[in-house]
Amino acid sequence: SDDAGAAKAAYGATEREVERFLADALAATIRTEAYPRTVIEVVVQILKSDGSAIGTALNASVLSLLDAGVEMVGLPVATTCLVNEDGSGGDGDADSKKFELRLDPCAEEE
Repeated sequence: SDDAGAAKAAYGATEREVERFLADALAATIRTEAYPRTVIEVVVQILKSDGSAIGTALNASVLSLLDAGVEMVGLPVATTCLVNEDGSGGDGDADSKKFELRLDPCAEEE
């Protein structure tokens, strides 16, 4: 199976949408005025994904820019949160709902 394809399908986003998200997040934090007429290219290749691929890609990209000494105005970080709705409110109120929060879910949970 194509793990990169699985990561895209899990989030319901196309590869271009994920690329645009990462590019926008990184471009907003790089001090571009310090690098006139310069192209900064970050290549992300997902070899295997067991969930949380987009957050992991952003974190890895930020770390690569820091390691390369690229000046940044901020430090974006990402995680993946999964919110499951549980219909049982527990107090008898039909409108009352409980939610379960999972951080860094695996692909099966996503």
